[in-house]
Formats: sequence, structure tokens, C-alpha cells
Amino acid sequence: MSVSLLSSSLARGSASVTTAAAQEDPTTAALNKLSPALGKAHGRLQSQLQSESTSLSQLGKYKAAVSDVSSAAQALSQLSASASVADNVKVVERFVAAYNQAISASQANASSSAGSTLAASRRALNASDTSRSQLAQLGLSRQADGTLKLDTAALSKALASGATASGASGSSTSDTSSATASAASTSGLATLIQLGKAIAKRADNELAGTGRLATATTQLTERAAQLKQQRTQLLEAASQFSSQQTNTGNWGTQQALRKYSL
Repeated sequence: MSVSLLSSSLARGSASVTTAAAQEDPTTAALNKLSPALGKAHGRLQSQLQSESTSLSQLGKYKAAVSDVSSAAQALSQLSASASVADNVKVVERFVAAYNQAISASQANASSSAGSTLAASRRALNASDTSRSQLAQLGLSRQADGTLKLDTAALSKALASGATASGASGSSTSDTSSATASAASTSGLATLIQLGKAIAKRADNELAGTGRLATATTQLTERAAQLKQQRTQLLEAASQFSSQQTNTGNWGTQQALRKYSL
């Protein structure tokens, strides 16, 4: 195989990364014809690069989702009794949607090198100082997969109890009921505000420049750069081997290829 033909094949293959293990990319195919050892090494590097690229993509999507959680949790922590029930419910709905999206984004496949980082971050977000019973009274429940389920009708009823009670009139019994309902509503808002503060703090910790997500992203980026450098060295060795193919006993070429023999 001539140097020009090999270079053309390598250029075409370097422009794409194989997404299916069973499908051999043009570069690997060309290298296999030149040397099975080179083809095998290139295939391994491509597979590792694909894995790192997938992991970086997963981390990026997750970080964006956690950023949304931080914003939604901040809004939750600022709920006010002076706002309408409908407006407060919308804030809770936004928080639940953002939170569930982040939990879903953290579910990496088993082979992803970002899997352990995502799992640890998910556990951090799942931790809460708010009891399940308190959340249940507000129509919020935690599912087996870590996501939250919201009963909007129950939440609206809990938040509206104070407003309804304040409009009641009559006897001391009614006054007592009104005070109890109002206190329950206030307690419900306090529970949601506490939840918002806790989750916002945890989300911000995950997004910090020195946090686990930033550290993992840096490590994966560096690993991808190393793999690309190894691939470049491999292709250079392949070009050298191709140009010296008429002298396969060349000691220098054999040494250059030795590290790619798996």
C-alpha cells in the first residue's frame, strides 16, 4: 500500500469515530491491511475515545440540568405567603421538573467512565433535611428512582388552607380552625422554603469549580487529549511502516510498532 493511499484512508477515518463496535471505520480497516497489530491498536484507541467523548457529553448535560435545579431551588426558597396559591404551585412544579430532569440525566450507562461521578452527585442531590411525611402533606413523594412525584391538587389544597381559613367567620371554634389551618399553610411554605435552600446549596456545591463535576470533567478532558496524542503517534508509525514496507525486517520500524502489539 502506498503512502498516499494510506494517508488518504487515515484522513477519512480520523474524521469520524465509530459508534458501533461491529462497524470498522476506514482508518482501522486500512491499518488492518497494513498490520493487524496497528489495526487492533487503532480500534482500541477509537473505542476509548468514543467512551471519553460520551462521558464528557453526559457530564455536560448533567451539569446543565443541575444548573436548572439550582435556579429552580432558589425560586422555591423564596416562596411567599403574599403570593397567590397558583403562583406558588407553579414554582413548585418548575422545581420538581428541573429536579427530575437532573436525576434522569445522572443515569449513565454502566460502561461510562463518568458513571461513578454522576452516581455520587445524584446521591448528594437526593439527600434532604426534609422528612418524607412533611413532603407528603404537601403532595410531594420521592419515587424509587430518586425522582419526585407531585400531587398538584394536594399541594394547592395545603397552600390554600390558610387563605380559606382567613375568610371564615363566626364562633371561637371557627377562629380556632382558622388559626390551625393558617398555621398549617405557613408550615407548608416553610417546609418548601427549607427544601429549596437545601437543594440549592447542594446543587451549587456540585457546580463549584473545585467540585466533583469540574474535577471529573478536567480528568476526562485530559484523558481524551492523551488518547488523541497516542492515536497521532500510531498514525505516524503506520505511515513510517508503509513507507518501509519493502524492508519489513527494518529494526527501527519493528521497534516503533512493538508498543502497539496487544
